[in-house]
Amino acid sequence: MHEEAAEVGCLGSEPPRFMGNYEIRTLLGVSRQRTCQITHLDSFPPPVAELASGGVWLATDVDDWISAYRPDLRRANTGASEAEAGPSEERQDEDERREFNGRP
Repeated sequence: MHEEAAEVGCLGSEPPRFMGNYEIRTLLGVSRQRTCQITHLDSFPPPVAELASGGVWLATDVDDWISAYRPDLRRANTGASEAEAGPSEERQDEDERREFNGRP
């Protein structure tokens, strides 16, 4: 069993980080509705799994998407305090302006 895990990189390396809708929402600083719109864009990476609570993405895939499509939001703050704080009002306003201008 450990041999199979080692083959897929589960042993001896850091486990992959995952993100759900909440983590994506707080990282981008957008509403739940906007998160749904963004995660359904053709440019957004597909989830690696679908659970009853929603999709699950590899954090590296989400980070790569942010670097390509939202470079102003590169992950400068990776701490849990950002995720616990939720989206800031300033980020929500900024996102609404982007949406109006046609940017993801």
